[in-house]
Amino acid sequence: TVLHSATIIKSIVLLIIVLACSCVYTLELYQSDYFGNKSNILNKHFVKLGWGWTLGSILPVMTITVILYTGLQFMMMIRHFARLLVGHLIWYGMTTLFVQDAKILGSCSNHHFTTEFQCVEQGEQWIGFD
Repeated sequence: TVLHSATIIKSIVLLIIVLACSCVYTLELYQSDYFGNKSNILNKHFVKLGWGWTLGSILPVMTITVILYTGLQFMMMIRHFARLLVGHLIWYGMTTLFVQDAKILGSCSNHHFTTEFQCVEQGEQWIGFD
């Protein structure tokens, strides 16, 4: 089977899959559907708030691991959880930066509107990074 093959074979198979998917996307051989819509509920809440899902899955595992590793030594536990807090702050800062970037660098298809809210509310299209 492919899973028990040499690394080079796995790499070639994955490369073929990536190239095939890229061709399908480039040639627009797919039908646009609900999941391809930028404003569907899954895209808005599950993808853009993905850190919440990641944190929700990491926190229980990390809690058990830290308890077992530190033997309930409070100061060591705090140090381990501080790494998660630092990671969260970096993630939050970067996503905030990207959102602000999109607001500053974006523009409306109708140049009479200067904010994304005005543009979209009037039925125009906001052209930005996201």
